[in-house]
This record gives sequence, C-alpha cells and structure tokens, in this order.
Amino acid sequence: MTIATRSRSRRLLSEPVDDDCRGVEPRSGRLLQLRIDVKQRRPRHRKPDGQGGRSTPVRVVSAKIPSMRDTVNLGPSRCQAMRSLFQGRNELLDSLLEAFPEPDLPRVTCVFSTVAQSIVWQQLSASAAKATWLRLLQFLDIVDKESTGCDPVSLDPARFVGVSTMELRTLGLSERKASYLLNAAAMFRADGSLHVLDLKSMPENDIRTLLLSLPGVGNWTVDMVLLFALGREDILPVGDLAVKRGAKELFRLRSLPSEAQLIQLAEEYRPMRSYLSFYLWKASGPAFVIPDLGSTLTGS
Repeated sequence: MTIATRSRSRRLLSEPVDDDCRGVEPRSGRLLQLRIDVKQRRPRHRKPDGQGGRSTPVRVVSAKIPSMRDTVNLGPSRCQAMRSLFQGRNELLDSLLEAFPEPDLPRVTCVFSTVAQSIVWQQLSASAAKATWLRLLQFLDIVDKESTGCDPVSLDPARFVGVSTMELRTLGLSERKASYLLNAAAMFRADGSLHVLDLKSMPENDIRTLLLSLPGVGNWTVDMVLLFALGREDILPVGDLAVKRGAKELFRLRSLPSEAQLIQLAEEYRPMRSYLSFYLWKASGPAFVIPDLGSTLTGS
C-alpha cells in the first residue's frame, strides 16, 4: 500500500460526514466493511498533567449488552409503569417485551468520556472504532498494552494537556477529530458545569445548548450523554440509523422513517422513549449491539 493510498484509506475510515453524525450507524458495525492493514507509527507517550408496510415476523434479538459495571435498573415500580405504557400498542414490541422484560441501558458517570468516545466513533465501523479508542487509551497511559479496552477506566480531560493534533493522528484519528478532542478536553477543563453532577438538574434544552457549543458535538452525541451519562428517560435519538431501522421493523414500514416520522411514531411512548429506543435497537437486527458508549468508562 502506497503512502497516498494509506492516507486516503485512513481518511475514509476516520473523517466524519458532519458533526451531527446524522444517518450514521456508529455502533452496528455495518457502515464500513473496509479492512485495511495500516501500520501505525508508535506514538510518543506523554505523561499526563492532570418510519403500512410489509408483514414480517418479529426478530427477537439475543445481542448481548456490553459488559458494564453499572446499568440503568428500572426497579419494580418503574418497570411496571413502562410495561403498562408499552404493552398492547404494538404486536412486535410485545414480543420484545417478553424477551427483554427489563431494559438495561448501560450507565456511565462521565460526560467528557461519553463525548470523547462519541467523537472517536463517528463514521467508523464498530471494529475500527474500538481499535482506535483502545489505542487512544493506551497512548494516554490509561490502559496497558495487554488491555482489551473493556475494563472500566476513567478518562480525565487533563490527560490531553500537552498532546498535539499530530500525535492523535498517529492513532488513526483524522485531523478534524483530533482537533475536536483537544478542544473538547480544553473546554471541559475550563468549565466545571460540564460534569454529571452539575448537569443532572439542568433542563434538557439547556444541556443541549451547552453541549452543542462544543466542536464536533451534534445532537446524536448529546442524546448519548442524556441517555447513558444522565439517565434521562425520554430521549429518542432520531439521528441514529439503527433506531430508524428498528422503527422500520417494529412499525412495519416500507422505508426508513424520517426524523419527523420517527418522532410522530414515538409520541405515544412519552415520557419513556429512552426505553423505546432500547427496543428499537433490539429490533434493528440480530447483529446489533446497543451502543456501548462508556463501556470502558466510569470516571468523572
């Protein structure tokens, strides 16, 4: 592989189409199937300073939830409230409710880690994203060379102090993504209000406004933060392609729904659309695994 081809191949895998990651299925592993053997230059480690349709049978999915130290456990009362709201509305959803009676959405406690991993995952296949994320953690001396990147770790924005764009590019990140990461880390270090405890009590619109001011952060990333870091119960990630695919199956549509159609279809599931998202992810296909943002994260 020539240097030019290698460089272009890396850009195909790394460069986001837009900051919002709309129309992208960042975690299904079906977006890009490129397998490229690119030798990575060993980075120099720095010490850190701190959408009626067809009639198809339900596909009950047995995809495993990523190994997590903490998950969203509804408890008997909330689980019963969710089942009371969901049951009897959709035949396929009822089947999924039987297969997965308690939606266990992964929970993380670190907003910066969720944002950072979202930036890395944009426009990448699952395998490429996991490999890049692991290289980043190793570069920052957060995990060792033998680590698979599946153990809980803490990603402190202070770890990026003194790290250059060029160093991040050697890990497989595009120049754009590298810039996004460095800028996000700097903003999290400077603004203490960007942490979980401070965001917990904020209205959703205020959180969106705050996080969307970060370079490289769009509505999909904000939805992931609201779902997995803040545990909000009424979040519908309308820009997530797998959610749209799940809606196509669940509601027996002829084509993928638009964002407006998806919002309309999900309206009767307020105020628990986060759990509807769980079942839409499950309905999207047998190879799909719920987004594992934060599956290696627990810090603040």
